Amino acid sequence: MKSEMNNIVLDHHGVKISIAQHYYDGKVETQEAQIIGGKLDGVTHFFGSDLTSFLKALTALEKNLDRNS
Repeated sequence: MKSEMNNIVLDHHGVKISIAQHYYDGKVETQEAQIIGGKLDGVTHFFGSDLTSFLKALTALEKNLDRNS
């Protein structure tokens, strides 16, 4: 079984956000957006293969950050 990954790291007002896509045997297994560092380190929202799901995950992370800043 071959494991691969795509990853983008963004900065939101000094907090890093990792957007990752994990593949196993050529198929997307997991897609997630996660806060890296700070008091919310590790907070993760998963999303599906459509844009609406992706935007909801990013919006949820933004709300978490705004409430805890």
